[in-house]
Amino acid sequence: MLAQDAEDQAEVLSLYEENLNEKSCDQATKTRDLKNIFFLIFLYIILAIPIGLAFSIPLILSTRKVAYSDQGTYSFAIWPFSLKLLWAPLVDAFFIRKIGRRKTWVVSSQFISGLVMVILASQVNKLIDENIEHQKYDIYLLALIFGFIVFLSATQDVALDAWSLDLLMEYLFIQKNRKNAPLQALCNSFGFGIGQFVGNAGFLIFESVKFSNEYIRPFFNLSPQKHGLVTLEISCMAKLQHYLNL
Repeated sequence: MLAQDAEDQAEVLSLYEENLNEKSCDQATKTRDLKNIFFLIFLYIILAIPIGLAFSIPLILSTRKVAYSDQGTYSFAIWPFSLKLLWAPLVDAFFIRKIGRRKTWVVSSQFISGLVMVILASQVNKLIDENIEHQKYDIYLLALIFGFIVFLSATQDVALDAWSLDLLMEYLFIQKNRKNAPLQALCNSFGFGIGQFVGNAGFLIFESVKFSNEYIRPFFNLSPQKHGLVTLEISCMAKLQHYLNL
């Protein structure tokens, strides 16, 4: 009788310890994947900012009295993001093994994009300066530079979509229910939306001379200026500084 009670107690204790270990493991997994979610959102934000800047250029060109035909020429710069399906298999097939299948493209795209931003920062005012007569060459060069930036962002988006699935895969498929399956789409939509807003609407708001002089500078007791709080040159340099801080 005593032996049976001892066996029952040992079995109960074993089940309790097993349940406790499962809870601890599950909590650690949730904590880790929560960090991954915020990390992925951050990556999608910095991915989308250059795309937002690219979309803001036509509005700036329209204020600089650039012909509609030239604005239409610039619109070709946005096309690479719609055509990323063409080189997506190459992104998945070729990589540097020591760096990693996904990190190879994410890191390299970010780094090259930062270098291009530096080149653009030194030339962008000349390309869209309203005091200079615009030539076809200027628009073609502007479209080429931003087209390359959008191409890099599209390549990074392909790699990041796959990387996000890799980071979240263990958490998604260990769970018996699939309520957490849309987490990757959440990271993409939320981060990409914020990044585009910052690069497009946010940039245009603070680039506006009228908005800056009427609402922002008086609040901080600053004198009016002939330019907004930010310019394309400042934005491009800030983008590079952000990459260097990574």
